[in-house]
Amino acid sequence: MASNGGNAGASGDGDEVSRGPWQRWDAVAERVPFPGVHFRPVAGEAAMACRVWLEPGSVVMAHAHPHEQISIVLEGELEFTLGDETRTVGAGEVVVIRGGTSHAVIAGPAGASVIDVFSPPRQDYLSTT
Repeated sequence: MASNGGNAGASGDGDEVSRGPWQRWDAVAERVPFPGVHFRPVAGEAAMACRVWLEPGSVVMAHAHPHEQISIVLEGELEFTLGDETRTVGAGEVVVIRGGTSHAVIAGPAGASVIDVFSPPRQDYLSTT
């Protein structure tokens, strides 16, 4: 991981996300949890934010986790399923997901850009291995 102007950085072996106070999205290792879905996580002690890019038609399969999640749509559209309800959400819309709630996403024809916030931080997203 690249260092940025005194950034505390990772342990040096690339296994952890940097937790320093100053971050750059382009300096954080990209993860690909599903085909066509890319994200870069930055974590603090009690929360984490992920910059997410979804290619057109990409799918985040239904899943649940104990973390509270807030998804902020910056660009594009998503078909978002939360529990038993499905809605199309677009730029400027926010989805708040309680921990343990099943959710899934299908990106629209132009793809989408999203910020996902999790509390507490997702340890499975902090490891690059």
